[in-house]
Amino acid sequence: MSLNNLLIPHLRVQGANAQAAWWLINSTPVMACAMFGHALGRHLHQPALGVALIHHAAQLHGEQFGYFRPQQRRGTVFIDGHDYSSKNKHALSLQPTATFSGEFSLIVRFEAEAEVSLRDVDEFLLRARLAGGQIIEHGRCCLIAPTELSRHIRSGYWVVDRSDLMRKAEGEDWLDVLLRVTARPDARQREDAASPTASSDESKAVEDDDREEGEAEDEDEASWQPTTTREPLPVSWVMATTLGYTLLTPAVSRAGAREGYPHAFAEPLVGPVQYVSLRKFGNRPLPVWQAGWPRDDVFLLSQPDLEV
Repeated sequence: MSLNNLLIPHLRVQGANAQAAWWLINSTPVMACAMFGHALGRHLHQPALGVALIHHAAQLHGEQFGYFRPQQRRGTVFIDGHDYSSKNKHALSLQPTATFSGEFSLIVRFEAEAEVSLRDVDEFLLRARLAGGQIIEHGRCCLIAPTELSRHIRSGYWVVDRSDLMRKAEGEDWLDVLLRVTARPDARQREDAASPTASSDESKAVEDDDREEGEAEDEDEASWQPTTTREPLPVSWVMATTLGYTLLTPAVSRAGAREGYPHAFAEPLVGPVQYVSLRKFGNRPLPVWQAGWPRDDVFLLSQPDLEV
């Protein structure tokens, strides 16, 4: 099936929300990018079918003193008296936040017959935000075929769904599994005594990926192509991020709901994603994140076309 793939290259954002869930901080805004594509589709009056995400760089805002401490901000405007601390009437209350700056390339997929106006896309990007952050710069948007990606993007990492890794071992719960599959590579290497060869391969893969971005700057833009073999995905960084929501209450009309839509309370669904170098991804289809409702009470992002 022929499709329109809109490339938004090297989109730089600052002050984006890094709090993927109430207990999780990272700079992997999969849900925000998927909803960004949905908002763009509404602006163009052409429904977006999904979004593929390429990571280039990200920096969390904060300091490291033993453990990471996110930068915090206080408001400066008196509203109604409730924004002041209950313990100090002269101090504004603190709203805990975590933010980051990053650079991503997005591929927003549309139907083949969809009329995608690049002028309207640029107009949308002038006012749009990504994960609540301000878009400060982006490359020239264009419609591409998947085989043309290397002409526009020289290096980066696909953000790939790895829900297949969520398999329980004896005595584990789901949080144990998530912590195990998203552990730092050096920690997994120490724990994986049963598979020393895999650990060695993992260390080498991480070292290779560390070198990739710097080496890419010295290569000609058209000098690389993705590998054509369909090998297993290489071992690389695995992160936890929000991939969906499960409803805790029925969706009903509530006062104050945005645009009058039915409202429900929900909890985030957190799962693992992997950063896979464009050069090592092989000839797999684009890893497009698509939104769906596998159950009436579950909203979930997945990559149904991906073969790991």
